[in-house]
Amino acid sequence: MRTLCLSLGFFLLCPTTWLFSQEVALAPTARKALIMLEFFDSEGEPVQYDFELVGRQSGESIKGSVNAEGKIQLLLPVGDDYDLHIAGHKNYDLLSVANLPFRSYILQVEILPELLGQLLPSESEAVVNFSLKDFEGNILDGETIMLKRESSDQDFHGITDADGKLTLKLPNGEDYIVSFQHAPDYVRIDIPEVKNLVLDFDLEYSGANSGSKYPSLTTGLINFRFYDYRTMEKIGGELFTVTNARTGEQYTEISDENGLAQVVVPLGDPYTLSHKYNPNFRQGEVKAEHRYHVFILNVDYESVPSGEREAYIRFQEQAEAIRDSLARNIVDFWADSPEETANKIAKTTERVKSALQSNSNLFTENRNTVLSVFDRVGEKWRDKTVVTDLTCSMDPYMEEILVWQGLDRIEGESTKYVFFNDGDGKPNRLKEMGKTGGIYQSNSTNMVDIITVMMQTKIRGCSGDKAENDLEALLSVASGIQPKQELILIADNYSNVRDIELLDQLNIPVRIILCGTEGRFGKKPGANPQYLTIARRTGGSIHTMQSDLWDLSELREGDEIVINNQKYLVQNNEFIPVR
Repeated sequence: MRTLCLSLGFFLLCPTTWLFSQEVALAPTARKALIMLEFFDSEGEPVQYDFELVGRQSGESIKGSVNAEGKIQLLLPVGDDYDLHIAGHKNYDLLSVANLPFRSYILQVEILPELLGQLLPSESEAVVNFSLKDFEGNILDGETIMLKRESSDQDFHGITDADGKLTLKLPNGEDYIVSFQHAPDYVRIDIPEVKNLVLDFDLEYSGANSGSKYPSLTTGLINFRFYDYRTMEKIGGELFTVTNARTGEQYTEISDENGLAQVVVPLGDPYTLSHKYNPNFRQGEVKAEHRYHVFILNVDYESVPSGEREAYIRFQEQAEAIRDSLARNIVDFWADSPEETANKIAKTTERVKSALQSNSNLFTENRNTVLSVFDRVGEKWRDKTVVTDLTCSMDPYMEEILVWQGLDRIEGESTKYVFFNDGDGKPNRLKEMGKTGGIYQSNSTNMVDIITVMMQTKIRGCSGDKAENDLEALLSVASGIQPKQELILIADNYSNVRDIELLDQLNIPVRIILCGTEGRFGKKPGANPQYLTIARRTGGSIHTMQSDLWDLSELREGDEIVINNQKYLVQNNEFIPVR
């Protein structure tokens, strides 16, 4: 079956000539022997196969393919035995390399079909070995693989064996379309026009399972798998959405009992991936790398089950109701007209100025969130646009905005104001994403003018529900923000963001002042995770009465922060409260 020839120094102890008819690119060393490997058939004609040599002691694996003349040169460490695997068939032969320095060997291997147990290639036909597994690496036996020759529609097919293997003899120089029982036009393969060619193809396929979805030559497959991040339990009932960023078309699926949601989308467009409570957590283009590849994206989504998020939202709403009931007992600073309100603010401002002379911690002691933040970091925000939630529960913080305007503590400060009320009292059923309305702007520095716009916003009505149109309000002015200007959001920590799905449209940093974390109206709550996510994704920051979080965008997946003794985990490009 083979001839093994030993060389001592420069003298070969067997009759060979081919080695000397070509330049030798490799040379033996003290630790590696030079192996000249040659494959031929029973008639002495060269044949071309892939091979693998595996050292029994070292475990080292060397893979390659002989050339059209059936030859290859390689270096092997000395003092080891090597199992020779040919065309995927294990232990076809054994090669022993003595522990001697500077030695060369010629290994001639006769390829016998009865030993390989497979077809032999020819000048016009290749032998193709398929190996079929699912996406978790499990062997798929008993699966039918069908191939259609593109140039002639000629069909070839077979069934995988117990090892998930199938060998077919196919005309070379052709492209073939591979299909499965439930997955037509799954992928394209190329058989080069090479004589005596043996090819190995590893295919991945989820199997002929009822209800499963598959990619194709024109569609890609996105497999979402939802896990509870604490226990890694697979969770069903979770809604995932894939949105075509070019056309706006959406594809939605709900995870099954194994936590799996499969979405099939057309190739060639950019898409955004969303979970019900985490819109647009990832973006990317769905396309195969080239015409012979299939597009499959596996997304392991580790998070908090939706049931817990909904319980958290109910908790927020209850806390907000308690806060609002306590806030109603505060003396209302609004008067009947903007002028009268401005007079009240002027008197309050004078009292604050006087108190600040003897107490620099006045704002913190009084739990004035807006005043504390502006006093602490206002020097960095000289030129700014302040977007403010002016729904019913935010009255106490509106007074702080006006007092800060009246204090005029920072030289050269320039502030524009945008107020929003989530739709001018519009019924929830009429509120359209990005078009809810109730947004008013003031570019004046005159106190009466600012109060006039505030009163117009307030009189038009409260939002009618808990969530607000924060992103719509921010986007209404974002395009006008210059490089050295700041965009500030004064947000109600108790209210969720109705239009969080618009976040990917906002591409400038947002500085968020969170009102309601200071415990002014009861127990100190944690920070609303949606506002943390807005700050992170825009490269902005979070500011509470006592702390500033500047670098949220630099946090990595799995990092944690703490606000008011509440821990938050960065997961899937959002923040999750850790309980």
